[in-house]
Order: sequence, then structure tokens, then C-alpha cells
Amino acid sequence: MRWCLASVYHYGAMHQPPPKRPWRHWATALLPPLALLATLPACLSSDGTAVESSAATPAWRHVCYDGAERPIGEAMDDGEIQAVYRLEADQTFDRWFPDRLDLSTITTVHPYEPLFVLASAAIAWEPADSVPPSAASLAPGWNAVCYGGVTRPAADATAGIGDHLTILYSLATGGAWQRFAPGRPDVSNLAELRPLDAVLLLATGPGATTWAFDSSFAWPDWARRARIAGAFFEPDDSDEDIEGTLDDLASQGVSVVLADSPWGSSYSASVDDVEFSTIRELVTTVTQKAHERGLRVVMYQTGLELIAEAPRDPGSEHPDWAQMSLDGQPILFSDISSEQEHWLKEGQRDIWLSPCSSYRDLSLARVREMAGTGIDGLWVDTVYLQHSIGDHEDLWPSTDACSAAAFQSTTGLSVPPPRTGTTPAGIAGSSGGMSR
Repeated sequence: MRWCLASVYHYGAMHQPPPKRPWRHWATALLPPLALLATLPACLSSDGTAVESSAATPAWRHVCYDGAERPIGEAMDDGEIQAVYRLEADQTFDRWFPDRLDLSTITTVHPYEPLFVLASAAIAWEPADSVPPSAASLAPGWNAVCYGGVTRPAADATAGIGDHLTILYSLATGGAWQRFAPGRPDVSNLAELRPLDAVLLLATGPGATTWAFDSSFAWPDWARRARIAGAFFEPDDSDEDIEGTLDDLASQGVSVVLADSPWGSSYSASVDDVEFSTIRELVTTVTQKAHERGLRVVMYQTGLELIAEAPRDPGSEHPDWAQMSLDGQPILFSDISSEQEHWLKEGQRDIWLSPCSSYRDLSLARVREMAGTGIDGLWVDTVYLQHSIGDHEDLWPSTDACSAAAFQSTTGLSVPPPRTGTTPAGIAGSSGGMSR
């Protein structure tokens, strides 16, 4: 397969926007997204011609870059990424190739820019410390947009631009384009838009318009009528195993799968990049197959508790992560039996994490990556400061430096020292505030 770089330059000229309701020119509106990715070369030879990639199973992804503003070489410092394209207002593409900077035109990426990325694995970035956009300006023609609203049916999410919208596309996991056309259910197969979906849409003139996103939360209909059942999935599950589990749940009238995995509470699955990546790909597969059966997927995850198997020791690997008891000891135990707490067994290291620690950034980054698999929701369990577990009682967390500073800022008081035989007044009431 060979790609022609010149075809990218002429993309806008070849595919001008059709009239306002161009249903007789339906092929004109359908063609660009379907043919788009074939026009974007992944690799260039020394003379600037496109060559076929040698990486394993590269795939195009239309993503919303949610990282901080950075030089693109730093933001895309991932050996899996082969090419990046950005659609401009004049209907041409800027581009970046990690090995051909002389032919690259993108120098910087900005938060919440939609990008076409060719990579051989799922990608994620350290999240930006900013909020998603509340609106997007649309010019006549093709527009790439990061959707900044909450989950809505496609018709509701685009209602404010109905008079300007011809068709909207979303590149689904697996490389298939899904589309929504106002008033055309016969050709629409995109049911809803989700936060930070990257979409490609064709807007009509005569001038620019603004797409204001609805950021007010409302429970989706499927959540109001959910019939829920749990299932545990592991990386060594075969496609047949996964399909069998989902088919069994569907046959029982289940509508929502509460899906657990090693990521749910495993220390190594959260901390180790390779293990997490394997589980993320598993969840992508589970979600795809569930959606094919009309099932929704809500993933389970423990927010402030992780369980490590020996010989891993979270305390020595990340000494700043643990909640600290009133006497200054980390809330990390390996002597809790299943008789004391049903989800633990003796020898496992159970660490309770401070929401003030650097674990917070890792946890949020992992959640964002998992959200990119297409899951419909996330159940975050154990989001609290642990007062007692097993035989360990009266812990009164957390006195780590960050939490102590938060307590003093909120109350004007210092964390009191432990006093034998006395309930440390005031600490119980403060723990919830520190965990927010």
C-alpha cells in the first residue's frame, strides 16, 4: 500500500461542502470521512514519498488531546506513534512525523485539540490542569471538534447547531466511522456523544456558528432502567470466554455489566505500565463485545485502596503514598486475614492511599486511559480515609504532610498528637473534609 502526500494538500479543494440539505448529494457528505484516513501517509521516505509502515498493526485514532500545551515531540514521546495530523480551518492538514521533522508542520499541541493519530497501541497523556471547552466555533466546511459536553444522545447534543449541521462522524474503536445526520435515522448509527469525544462534522454557511456544549449532568436513560450483574475478566480470557460470559448475561435480561478486572484493586495493575496496558486492551475488547450485544459496561475500581502481592511492597516503592495514622504510621498492613476482611488474605499488603499524594495524578491518568476504551461508566469504591481495618482500629487518618496542611487550612488548627486512652476529638469530623 502507498499513500500520496499531495492528496492531503488537495483534500479541501476536492471535497467542498454541499448545499444546506444536500440529500441528493449524499455521497459527497459520506465520502470524505470514509476516504480521509487513506489520504494521510504514516511514514515518509528520504525523498518525501509515502512508504508503508512496518510497525505491528498500526491503526488510526481520532482523539481529543487532553494533555498540557507542549512541544509535539515531547507530548508524543511514545514509540508507538507514527504520525499525527491536525485539520485546519482552511481544510488542509498540518502534520508531524517523529522521524521526519523536516516535513513536519506541527510544532506545538494545545489542550483539547482533536488529532488524527496513527499508532500501534492505545495512547494517553498526563492530563492538563484545565477544564474542557464549553463551546466550539464552526466554520463552513469540515470541522474537527473535541466535544466538551456530558453524555447525550447525538440528536440532543447537536440540537443547538441543527440548522448548520449536515453530518457528524466519530471514529469508533476498531477503525469504523459512525455517523449522525439530523433527521436521517436511516443513515445514522451514532447513538450518543460522550465527554471528550473527537468528532468530524460538516457545517454549512453562510457564516461561522458556535456549538455550545451542555455540561449539566443528567443520568442517561440506560442508567435509570439498569438491570445489573457483575463479571470478572482477566487478561488470559479468550474471545470465546468473554463472549460466553456476555451471552449468558444477555440471556438473563441484564442490561449493564459491572465489570471487574485486576485493575480494580491490584497494586501492580495500577502501577506497572505493561500490566495496565494489557488490562486496558482487555477492557477495550470486553466493551466492544458488550456493546455488540446491547450491553453497557461499568468498570469497578477502588479509589484509595490497593492490594499488593508479595514480594511487592508499596511502602518502600512509594513511601509518600500511604495515609498516615495519628501516631504517624503508614496505613499499610499485611496481617489481615479473610476472616477479618473478606476481600483480603494474610500476606497481601493492603495500602490505603492519601488523596494528597502523588498517587492522585497516577490514578486520574489511569482513569482517563480506561475511559478511552469506550466504557459507559466507572464505579469508584473505597474513596475514604480508613479509620479501622482488621484488628487495626482508631487509626484516625490522615496525618501525612499534605492532609495535615489541608486540615489546618480548613479549621485553623494543627493535627493534635495522639493521647493514650483518649479519642482524638476533632479528627473524626475532619477526615471527610481532607478526602474531598
